[in-house]
Amino acid sequence: MILRLLQSFLIVLLSTSFLVAQLDSNNMSYKRLEGETDSANLQANIIQQAEQISGNYEFSIANKETTTIDVAGHIDEDNNAVINQLGNNEHVLKGIFLDDRFTGIWKAGETEKNIELFESYPDGSIPLYIYYLHSEENLIEDDTKSPSAEIELTVIYPDNFLYKDSSLIKINNIITSHFIETEEEFTHPDSLLINVEEDFYMLYREQNKDWHYSGNSFGWIKETGMSVTYNSNQILCLEYLDYVYTGGAHGMSKLQYDIIDIETGNKISFRNIFNKGSEERLTEILTQQLRKNKQIPDELPLTESGYFVEEIKPGKIIYVNGSGIGFVYNSYEIAPYSTGITNIFLNYKQLDGLLKPNTPVSNLIR
Repeated sequence: MILRLLQSFLIVLLSTSFLVAQLDSNNMSYKRLEGETDSANLQANIIQQAEQISGNYEFSIANKETTTIDVAGHIDEDNNAVINQLGNNEHVLKGIFLDDRFTGIWKAGETEKNIELFESYPDGSIPLYIYYLHSEENLIEDDTKSPSAEIELTVIYPDNFLYKDSSLIKINNIITSHFIETEEEFTHPDSLLINVEEDFYMLYREQNKDWHYSGNSFGWIKETGMSVTYNSNQILCLEYLDYVYTGGAHGMSKLQYDIIDIETGNKISFRNIFNKGSEERLTEILTQQLRKNKQIPDELPLTESGYFVEEIKPGKIIYVNGSGIGFVYNSYEIAPYSTGITNIFLNYKQLDGLLKPNTPVSNLIR
């Protein structure tokens, strides 16, 4: 998921002229798809951005754990789609992706099966819509030598503007709060995007008004991308990747999540998911999993392997899907910038006995 969002920032979707609108579904859209074969059920969260496809899918087989896979691919003008497991050049889904249906081949390991996936939003899931803004402005208008700033924002919202459902309004407010601090309720995502854009350029000009004299001004970049990690069983998990560059050796990327109870519209936090007193056991499991992921021997201290700490305590940045719960640590939290963002994923079997019973998250295990 992290690599997929980072990859998406390299795609130039539209010209640098100002644009803010909900795009045609053939150019930018989110779809929740479902289907089945004779042995497995599949559910996917797919975002199409022009010819690019990204997202994830999970498959469930009777008496086996659910598996979730991040994907990235492309679609041509004839609606032929090739979708690969992220980081792998072999397709996992290949076929025709048109309107509300994918028809083609699903490849699981060495086995290929015919499959149809249909757009579906059963109880416990919600339709979502994508809004986009991309613009660039010079610090000094009409000055070709002036530094410039660029902003690119992608926001995903439930469409509750006609149906003022209280839970959807709460969800919209949660999303809005990631982009801007305000007590207002924006009536449309366009208003949100325009406000963020105006604040960004205002700050840019305030911070760089003396660039002619100081000679130290840089071009600024602000990017925020969103993705859907999970949208089923009363849980919506949204992913945000922020990138900011305001000068210096490098910019900063930061990954965050909102886990939301779709029925109530309330955020689901760590304390809503885990039993009280589970931190000590989680620390053991997270530390063991990191060592396994990075192939660090037990006898070698983590501080001698490039980390700031000897054990990995559970942080506040977590995400959920049908397979388990991920713990994310941004740059400088547990390791230097060169290490990048650290993602430690634990499946539900590893979390046995640690989850609060009868919650939306614990119900995923069933």
